[in-house]
Amino acid sequence: QATILRTKLTHLRAWTARRREIAGRYLADIVHPDVRLPQEPTGTASSWHLFVVRCERRDELQHHLTNLGVGSGVHYPIPPHRQPAYAADFAAGDFPNATAWCDQALSAPIGPHLTDDQVTRVIDAVNSFRAGDVTHNV
Repeated sequence: QATILRTKLTHLRAWTARRREIAGRYLADIVHPDVRLPQEPTGTASSWHLFVVRCERRDELQHHLTNLGVGSGVHYPIPPHRQPAYAADFAAGDFPNATAWCDQALSAPIGPHLTDDQVTRVIDAVNSFRAGDVTHNV
């Protein structure tokens, strides 16, 4: 594993630059009013390991993207305080922000392997999302 990772390290700068380029396109071109984009705090330079958007109709958006052949991910569907180890210690309404994040967060595809056309396809797919219209083709 160390040998493989050492080889990959030679590509890290270029891969990070490509991720930053893709994130820049997403931030500039995803304009759907129901999709909240991540923010990069001033003075920071994210590597954009993930590009996590928020949408109150996250599951509908994910279904829409899937129907258009665009992958996405829900990394944390259950907030920590609702995990079995902690659920008995907290009420359902505790930590509403954590619950909202888990209900709304969706990771868009991002990675150095994406082509410019694929990035455009992701942008178009997100922007074409409409309530109840999960089979609309881009």
